[in-house]
Amino acid sequence: MQIKPSFQKPSLPPRKPPGLAQNAAEKVAGVAMAALRVPGALVGGTLVGGYSGAAMGHNEDHGVTPESVSKGMVVLNVAEGLVKSGVAGFMVAGPTGALVGIGQEIVQESADLFMFVKGGGANFMGQTVFDTLTEKVDAGGGLLKGGARGMAFSAVSATKAGAVTGMNEGKGAVAGTVEAFREIGAEIREAKPLSGNPLLKMARAAAGAVSAVMAGPAGLAVGLLQSTSEKEISPTKQKLLAAGATAATGVAVGAFVGPLGMAVGGAVGALIGLLSAGSKDGFVPEIQRSVSRAKSDDGDLGHDVANKYRDIIQGTGVGGLAGMRAGWDRVQAN
Repeated sequence: MQIKPSFQKPSLPPRKPPGLAQNAAEKVAGVAMAALRVPGALVGGTLVGGYSGAAMGHNEDHGVTPESVSKGMVVLNVAEGLVKSGVAGFMVAGPTGALVGIGQEIVQESADLFMFVKGGGANFMGQTVFDTLTEKVDAGGGLLKGGARGMAFSAVSATKAGAVTGMNEGKGAVAGTVEAFREIGAEIREAKPLSGNPLLKMARAAAGAVSAVMAGPAGLAVGLLQSTSEKEISPTKQKLLAAGATAATGVAVGAFVGPLGMAVGGAVGALIGLLSAGSKDGFVPEIQRSVSRAKSDDGDLGHDVANKYRDIIQGTGVGGLAGMRAGWDRVQAN
């Protein structure tokens, strides 16, 4: 888990005011996300703030950094979720229920943790609590005093930061979803047209639709990766992404049948991914071009967390659309 030690606001032009419906949706989503973030922020801020404050009070050379505070809060939030799910599962079905509950929580926490870190929330909250500790705790002023002040003041600042983070996560999620949907028309216009006689057009349309569905998951994966990393995607990584994305889709579909269905679905999905347009030459540049086009007119949402969240949701959605279009085009070009 990599958390950057600094928090910087991006330089983007102000965005155009959203419509009434989008503005309302952003506020509702923001309130909902804030309600989910605040309890964990309160617990994490209190405990990590107390521990970090005690370390700062005990020794001037304490080693407390924004990154260490961020990681501590993330670990505590994950542990809290696992414990709650395990206890709830145990009360319902004993040890087996506990294992199932923890397993489900791991899946949910993985997705939330990814967005929390990559979306900038962990970075922002860690920096906020660290700034509070630096201001309110005297380095070398005493272990107990530092711990008490760190716990009290960090609880307040972490709760506020959790609310701000949640509000901006909700805002960015809605904005990113809207921006992704706006690219549907552009992808349709770029898609290669059908050619040939009526019978051949019908065959091409059917084959194109199948190819589009097969390549869609790989497009999602490439769009997500481009939105969260600046590293180049090698041919080997591309094939792994294509296989992994469609395997995950197969597992999700197979879950309706049970463990055996999940295993078969994952295996079939991985094979489909390797055979799809998502693993072929020229696929990644197509996704990158579409994502770059979609982001070219993005404006500043007013907070780094909102901007990053919007970029991830938008990039993933546009990647999926572009992947489907690339799958369609591959059939029409042959």
